[in-house]
Amino acid sequence: MKAKVLVTNGAKFVDVFWINHTGTDIYCGPSFVNSHRSYHASGFVRSKLSGFECNEKHHVPLATFSGEFLLEGLGIANIPEWFTDSTDSLDFRGGETDTFLVLDLRTVPTDVTVNIRIGLLEPSRADLLLPKLASFDVQQILFVTSTAPWIYAVVYWMRAA
Repeated sequence: MKAKVLVTNGAKFVDVFWINHTGTDIYCGPSFVNSHRSYHASGFVRSKLSGFECNEKHHVPLATFSGEFLLEGLGIANIPEWFTDSTDSLDFRGGETDTFLVLDLRTVPTDVTVNIRIGLLEPSRADLLLPKLASFDVQQILFVTSTAPWIYAVVYWMRAA
């Protein structure tokens, strides 16, 4: 299962995050930096940033996963620079993808940062997320239920204080 998070201004789509569940292991990361996080079938979780491993730990094997586990958090500023043409452009170029989460930044107030919480969830236990989300201005939730554990993405807004 492959999923992507895209942002748009109505004319252009930009790839900001990806996740890949291979059937045994899970990989994910922001599209705009050389980093990723992986959760392996064995329960080994690791992060790589510019080729350097960090934050290694052992969690429960995916076959016996229960509860909720945060893979990544991502903040997206509502700025026009996402859509600037450059040699480092992150324009969405297609490719095999099972599901998309598309954020139209034209609908987001200018004083808001869009935050996305991406994680794993015990199947049929969406109730486990409720206490973690109670204090957020949640805009949308995406569940991928074709995998075990489920994958979720929660989009919420934060305003500068």
